[in-house]
Amino acid sequence: MNSALILVVEDDSSIAEDIRNRLKGMGYEILVVHTGEDAIRHAGEIAPDLLLIDINLQGNIDGVETAAYISSRWDIPLIYLTDYSDETKLEESKATSPMAYLTKPLKDRELQINIEMALRRHRIGNLQKASEEKYKAIFENSRDAIFCIDEQGTIVDVNHALENSFGYKKAEVMDKHFAEIELAIPEMKEEMIGLYEKALAGKLNYWVYSEIIHKDGRRIFIESCHDPIKLENGKRGILVIMRDVTRRKEAEQAIIERNELLNAQNEQLRAIEEYSPEAVARVDRHHRHLYVNAAQAKSTGIPQDEWIGKTSRELGFPKDICTLGENAIDEVFRTGKAKRLEISFPDGQSFDSILSPELDTEGKVKAVISSSRDITARKQIENELRQSREALRASLEASPYAIGVMNLQGIITYVSPQTIRMFGYENVEEMLGRNLSDFVAETSREKTAHNFQEILREGISRDTEYDALKKDGTPFAASISAAVIRDVSGKPISIIGFTKDITDRKRAEEEEARSRALEELDRMKTALLASVSHELRTPLTSIKGLASTLLQPDVSWDHQTQQEFLYEIDQAANRLTYIVSDLIDMSQLEAGTMRMENMPIKLSTILNKINRQLTTATQKHKFEIKAAYDLPIIDCDEVRIGHVITNLVSNAASYSDEGTTITLEARRAGEKIEVSVTDRGIGIAQNELERVFDRFYRLETGVTRRRGGSGLGLSICKGIIERHGGKIWAESHEGKGSRFTFTLPAYKIFDD
Repeated sequence: MNSALILVVEDDSSIAEDIRNRLKGMGYEILVVHTGEDAIRHAGEIAPDLLLIDINLQGNIDGVETAAYISSRWDIPLIYLTDYSDETKLEESKATSPMAYLTKPLKDRELQINIEMALRRHRIGNLQKASEEKYKAIFENSRDAIFCIDEQGTIVDVNHALENSFGYKKAEVMDKHFAEIELAIPEMKEEMIGLYEKALAGKLNYWVYSEIIHKDGRRIFIESCHDPIKLENGKRGILVIMRDVTRRKEAEQAIIERNELLNAQNEQLRAIEEYSPEAVARVDRHHRHLYVNAAQAKSTGIPQDEWIGKTSRELGFPKDICTLGENAIDEVFRTGKAKRLEISFPDGQSFDSILSPELDTEGKVKAVISSSRDITARKQIENELRQSREALRASLEASPYAIGVMNLQGIITYVSPQTIRMFGYENVEEMLGRNLSDFVAETSREKTAHNFQEILREGISRDTEYDALKKDGTPFAASISAAVIRDVSGKPISIIGFTKDITDRKRAEEEEARSRALEELDRMKTALLASVSHELRTPLTSIKGLASTLLQPDVSWDHQTQQEFLYEIDQAANRLTYIVSDLIDMSQLEAGTMRMENMPIKLSTILNKINRQLTTATQKHKFEIKAAYDLPIIDCDEVRIGHVITNLVSNAASYSDEGTTITLEARRAGEKIEVSVTDRGIGIAQNELERVFDRFYRLETGVTRRRGGSGLGLSICKGIIERHGGKIWAESHEGKGSRFTFTLPAYKIFDD
């Protein structure tokens, strides 16, 4: 029995049920769906082994589109069901690489054979692909340079290790004869060709050591092996693996040279000791001097011959210094390890001494060699630097700013007392060793991390505001300026920051902003009352007047007049409905409560549904629609987007003369669609363009009022488009017309 899972996509329920029963009888697992959307959703959820789909599938997404999308996301073989009635559709389907086409009505044997062949071909293809990927991974990730060369000597493939080892990029050697690449030393080029011919004949079964030329002109040593292979086209070739062994050769040569150097050094050692500017002495385990050089004698004022056989105590050196030296000598004899010692004399002289063991042939310490350097001047400089640092620390600790130093990873290494107080800590230990982000509120961590990298890159930053974090978790407003601290070579070693608590300043700014907001709210309220009261009064007056006229008891109106009055009442009521609807939509947008009933849909479907509204709005104009053929499906609320389009077209008609052209265009713009409405009307002044999407804004200057309304239409359009993740803008030239454009993202199913 077969266990393969087949997803059947057929919009004809009877045919789908027939296919289900046939395939179940053959032992397959079956899932039947009737639309492209359901097929896409189930393909991702159940991962079927085969897709059996009607090429002429009805609905928003046809069979070829559905198959193309599934093939682009999942590795699922597919078979089309067709009646060969649509040659164009068959031609389009070839791009999806189907395994077969089955003609309706289906025959059981033909159906089963094609399914089994498709499943088998898919399994074989996956195995071959896995094998190829494994070979490619080994080939590309090898540290050795690998060439594939055909029997004419042309390089047909090479991995990227070639560039790391020999300096040549892959593109520089591909499809060239190997002898054209200037790897070979000129006098050895014939030998290289001979090795290739020998390898092609299968007579070169050992590693070859040779010298070649790097692209930069250096000579390097390599070892290479050459094996005959069969290329993808079935012809003979060889696989060459080349490995750079220059370092190994250099190491071998270095050993030889080191041995020669050691022999020379033994001869020179005595001379170096004697003429060294450092004081050198050799001492036995009883602290007696076996040898001192001229520098030792000069620095102490004691002739060389008077040192021999005597200890430092016997020569009259201070007792505490003698004890320090003797303990160090004893430690070197005991441990066999060198020791560093700093000695300071009462007269201010200081010496840095290194005591090293001198070993006999058995590896035992037979003497201690001391080498001492006068560091008196250096110690004086260190004392001055120490005093300077103390002065700097005092000034930092007295600063009203919170000052901190951190390493290049953002770890705190120093904080001033003001920093401890500002952040609410009790002592310095609570802050040292922690990351800068521990003292930054969550709302500012991304900004602070970006600023930290900018400081490293630029070397300095001006005041940057952020939300700091006290020990108890309370955030507070702060500003920081920082600079990079560099060593003497100019290399960054740390960052110093100066932080200021700006809570009071931010509070004052917030009060000022609140005051401005209240003023703006008052202005909007005034604008709302002015706009809405006027727009409501006009239709209400009309309704009241006409209704009162109809209700007069002493007048009898004929049927036609009554109908005209009722029509005017209905139109006025519609205007009231539009105004109230705009107010509700605007309040929902501002409160974030407007619901969007999004679904995948074509723009053409939306246009078809609002065709009557568009035709009515433009009945006195020439209206044309230009839509590109490759528009993608969009994910949107069709009613809301239809409202946006209708509003833009109605505005275009209201502000352009009768008989002029209004054009609605739609095109693809990358992963978006772009829709624009263009008129040949009065246009908008450049200084007015930024305000056309403001609430209650009306373009009234210099024109007779052309349409009523709340003044919220374009503001609502902007809110709807932005809720869909798009943008909307206006372009215009006075006296020539305007273009309003918005974008919407293309629909992405199961976007990762």
